[in-house]
Amino acid sequence: MQSQNAQERRIARVFWSSPFGGLEEERELLTKKYWPRLAHMCQKAGYEYVPVDMRWGITSGHSTQALTIAICLRELDRSDMIVGFFGQRYGWHGDKDQMLQKTFDYASPSYPFIDEYRDRSVTELEFLHGHLNHPGARAASFFFRDKAYDDQKRVEYEAADDERNARKYRATSDGPNAEQFLDDLKSRVKETKDKCLTIHPNYTTPSEGARLMFETAQDFLQDFLKPQRALSGPETDRLEHHAFLIQKLGMGGKYVGGEGYMMEVDSHVLEKRHEYKKKHLLVTGEPGSGKTCLLGNWILKHQEQYPDDVIAYHIVGCSSSSTSVKNVLQRLSNDVEDALFSVNGGPTPERVYATNGKEDVRELRQILTSVVNKASKGDRRVIIVIDALNMLEKAGKTMKTLYWLPKFLPDVAHLILSSVSSDDVNIRELIQEREFSQLTMIPLTEDIQSTVTKNMLIVRGKELSQQQHDRVVGCSQTENPLFLMILLQELCSFGSFFELDDYIDSLIAVNSVTELFVKFLKRLEKDYNPEEKTNLVHEVMCCLLVARRGLSEGEIKKILGVSDQMWSMLYFAMNDFVVERSGLYVLANTELAEAVRQHFCIDENTQTKFTRLICDYFLQIFKELYPRYNTKIPCRVLEELPWLLCKLGDNAQLQDCLLNLAMFSALYSGQHKYDLVDYWNSTGVPGKEIQQSYMGSLDDQVALLYDQSIVETGTLPRPTPGIQLISVVGDISSFLVEAGHRTVLEPLLLRAIRMHPVQDETKVLTSDLDTTRDYCYRQNQLACFYADTDRFDQALVIHKKLLELKGKLDPKVWASEKAVTLNNMGFLQMKLGNNQQSLEYFQQALAFHKEVITDDDAHEVIASATNNIGSVLAVMGRYDEAAPILERSLEIYEEIYFDSLPPDVGGTLLNLAKCHVRNPEKTTDEVEATYQRALDIRVNAYGHNHPEAAQVLMTYGAYMMRRDKTDEGLKMYLEALDIFEVSYGSDGLDTTMVKENVAMAYVVKGQHEEAIPYFNQAGESLHKLGLMDRSSQFLNSSMLNYYLQNKRMAEAHQVLERVITAQFATEDMFVTLEQLDELLLGDQRPARPFEQTLDYALQKFPSGMRVLGRKLVLLARSGEADAMLDIIRNNPAGRDDPALYMYAYKVFVENGHREEGQRILLAASEHFPDNVVVLENLAKCHSIYKRYPEALEVMERALVVNPQDIDLLILRANLLGMSDQLKESRERLLEAKRIAEKKDDQENVDKITAILKNLDKIIISASANT
Repeated sequence: MQSQNAQERRIARVFWSSPFGGLEEERELLTKKYWPRLAHMCQKAGYEYVPVDMRWGITSGHSTQALTIAICLRELDRSDMIVGFFGQRYGWHGDKDQMLQKTFDYASPSYPFIDEYRDRSVTELEFLHGHLNHPGARAASFFFRDKAYDDQKRVEYEAADDERNARKYRATSDGPNAEQFLDDLKSRVKETKDKCLTIHPNYTTPSEGARLMFETAQDFLQDFLKPQRALSGPETDRLEHHAFLIQKLGMGGKYVGGEGYMMEVDSHVLEKRHEYKKKHLLVTGEPGSGKTCLLGNWILKHQEQYPDDVIAYHIVGCSSSSTSVKNVLQRLSNDVEDALFSVNGGPTPERVYATNGKEDVRELRQILTSVVNKASKGDRRVIIVIDALNMLEKAGKTMKTLYWLPKFLPDVAHLILSSVSSDDVNIRELIQEREFSQLTMIPLTEDIQSTVTKNMLIVRGKELSQQQHDRVVGCSQTENPLFLMILLQELCSFGSFFELDDYIDSLIAVNSVTELFVKFLKRLEKDYNPEEKTNLVHEVMCCLLVARRGLSEGEIKKILGVSDQMWSMLYFAMNDFVVERSGLYVLANTELAEAVRQHFCIDENTQTKFTRLICDYFLQIFKELYPRYNTKIPCRVLEELPWLLCKLGDNAQLQDCLLNLAMFSALYSGQHKYDLVDYWNSTGVPGKEIQQSYMGSLDDQVALLYDQSIVETGTLPRPTPGIQLISVVGDISSFLVEAGHRTVLEPLLLRAIRMHPVQDETKVLTSDLDTTRDYCYRQNQLACFYADTDRFDQALVIHKKLLELKGKLDPKVWASEKAVTLNNMGFLQMKLGNNQQSLEYFQQALAFHKEVITDDDAHEVIASATNNIGSVLAVMGRYDEAAPILERSLEIYEEIYFDSLPPDVGGTLLNLAKCHVRNPEKTTDEVEATYQRALDIRVNAYGHNHPEAAQVLMTYGAYMMRRDKTDEGLKMYLEALDIFEVSYGSDGLDTTMVKENVAMAYVVKGQHEEAIPYFNQAGESLHKLGLMDRSSQFLNSSMLNYYLQNKRMAEAHQVLERVITAQFATEDMFVTLEQLDELLLGDQRPARPFEQTLDYALQKFPSGMRVLGRKLVLLARSGEADAMLDIIRNNPAGRDDPALYMYAYKVFVENGHREEGQRILLAASEHFPDNVVVLENLAKCHSIYKRYPEALEVMERALVVNPQDIDLLILRANLLGMSDQLKESRERLLEAKRIAEKKDDQENVDKITAILKNLDKIIISASANT
């Protein structure tokens, strides 16, 4: 497919006619110095400049086939202007020259006039056809060099015996009649002077001639390109985009091989086609892969086929303002408006656009959405095309991805966007989040490479020989369109026909676009390094490489000492590969940047040299500024200087720069504040030193303000320096918090309070509103500092004082201020673990905010208060309640911070992720994405080494642990620990908690020894803070068991001494502590507080048998039966368990306190009167003390319960025998034997028989004695 719209693609073609020899210098100057300027001028007007120069492009094949004259005249037919120039050489001619005459024969049928001039040169034929045959029909100008110059050069070369060069300036070199023919031609040209733009009969030097030719062509083209009427601002802007689009339609002016791509784009726009895809489209590809070319050709084709469709397009990077998001939205809105309100097929020049005067991106996006909706209501299809998203100016660190691009458009509106394949962030947003389709550009096929090569050269009136062509197309690198375009441009810029083959070989020998750009750089060096500055190309390219945002023309000239002429020549030569963004020039391709790095900045020293050069330029500007705190810092100094100093690693200068209060204030405003954090982090200076340095800057500023006032007015400054600087002190304090240095704030906060105009609290109530608010703000900062540094009591005192103060002020004015204090008190209680109280404070804060804000919820304070409520609910484990509240908070933040989510939103996302973890409908990928987004927001804002980022890492790590990704979780914990230790010190609460997490990860991995140092440090810190309840029960139990199993009793004892104070301490922990106290300390054991004793444990675990058992042992040792009985009776589980009584009795007996233990049995028999085991043991106990009647009475009770129990019967018989009731004892034994025989219990039968036998002997013996 070869689509071309002649009306849309406009070309300005100038034919440069001269003999082949003797005018090399003029052509060289034109090619390298002036044609690039003409090309730039045409490009800006929407035209492509094509210089037709036949010095090469007539191949040997053409000569052999006698095509030379036909080709030259054919090219003239396509040209808008002819520029002819001669020296003293007339050129190739002769009616006896057989080859030349063949070219006449071939061209004669098409151009019969040439038969009358068969003895004339090809150049004269060009003059004839281009002008003399029809003077005035085509713009023409002619230039003849002064003979004196040629004579001088000829003499010089003859004196040097250089015949080859001498021939160039000798008229007779082309034949005996050459001089006569040239004079005749000059004469005829002069006769048409009134039909020419200009004729210069005697320019003195090649440089003068080239300049005159350029000026004439420039004047002609300015008129040629001029629009018919003055253009409005939007029309001028549109022309720049259209001009760029036309320039990129395809090498050689034709789009080749894109049928499949064009159809794919159609399938996302043409709804009635069966292959229609109801999705927006993203075109991706490597740099130079043809994305702009595809979109440009598709736009023109679609406009031809569907003229009623509204197409608004924007090409990022085509002009200085095109990289701004605001410009994108303004242009697209204006284009859609023009389509809606066109007059006679064209826009109204005087239109007042809806975007006029609008600067806010949110408002501009709404305008675009509105005008698209209007256009679509008339059943008009609306297509918005944005090319090169990757070239948009980088937004601030917290800017949301593509925040400015409307997400919701009517069904008949279509978005077609493009970006490079490496633009991961935008691609992820569009493909994954917004569900765009993706079209990826692939390398060129060999057939397409061949066609493109021919087309591009034909446009310039050139052609390669078949062998040359095959070498170019056969090079594997030319499948990359960018590579092929650069190669062909280099060939067209090459001036020596005889060296062309070698040059082609050198270009195709390279292996990448980067290496080809190195060739381009080498050519620039050769052609554009002036004698007075032989390293111009080197220096300019290196400066553009190392600058942060790029450099303006004025900056380049001043930094490098470049004249206007030097810059102009070089700029136009490299124009295609340098992009202007908001007046700053940057290298357009990453490959070009890499080429500059490889060719010029080959080592760190070179890069440092040019970085320092630029840095010194901005540093000088900075040093010349007045050192007052409110001095305005120029935008360019603000953007470049600290960044360059940081890049250089010049910490001393960087610190001086950042400590300048004007620079600090400028950086701390807006998105630059996050750069400020990065800069200080790069210095490695600890927070304490930063704070002290800023205190010094404040001291210096106070002195300056006093000195300035005394010098200028002779009086002390008013207002006082303290009042002037109080806001700066506050900003420094806030910055240190954001930089993760909260622990060093106190001196600054106290200084701000001392600087406040109101020192007496009683005067606050009578002060003006602003003064009172500022007073409260300073006090609040100090209270928050105390809370952050775990000085909770001091924080609470100030918060309560502020709440009381605000309660005395006008409630209509101070409702939101009261909410601020309640909010902070909520955070304080949350830190203390009092979550219910924290929730109540947060709910009160939200209620106060809503008293003031009654219209809607779209306010930051509402978002923040809502977030706090959701956060504490999540901490409390009430995830189902927390999730919708947090989601609402996020919605409000999204609405408020349209373009840039604040870092605080990371906290909202963090808590929302915790809720998602418990939501079975959320996938693990969704949960991880929420965590990652929270991390990205905070890292983008503050950098990785910030406590806010560490907070996310800690929670994200916990989630990874939950998913059994222990190694990933441990890695996140360790990263968080490194950050917290720097920010809060080794004993900070956050540091402590993440140490516990690290220890827990090691425990899960079974690496207890690695866990020990983290576990011990965390435990000691929490114990010291009285916050052991925040510690992990699982971790403490695991480590305690590890110590006990490995007989490391002393370490186990240390754990127990800490953990016994926690609410989660188990009864085992109380018992083990008591045992280890005894084992390790003996008589030296401490008298522990009641809350750490077994008696407390008995209250805490009233049903706990482990504590009861240990207490029983201790009481048994001292025989305290009554105390033991009290404990048993108070144990819900034990008091109804006879086994416990029996166990207690057993332990008392084992400890030599049987008689005291008997009281336990008596109590048991009363509590369990029918329990045979209790009664049996009580009877035995009585018998031991020979209280046989009591024993027999108990046995009778037992036998009432179980009269058939043989053991009881035997025991009763034995008791009767021991009480000398032998006969009765014998009767009871016989009774027992009968029962045993009935039960076939032979064992007991035998047992009783043996007892009877002994008893009978005793009875006989007793009778004998009687």
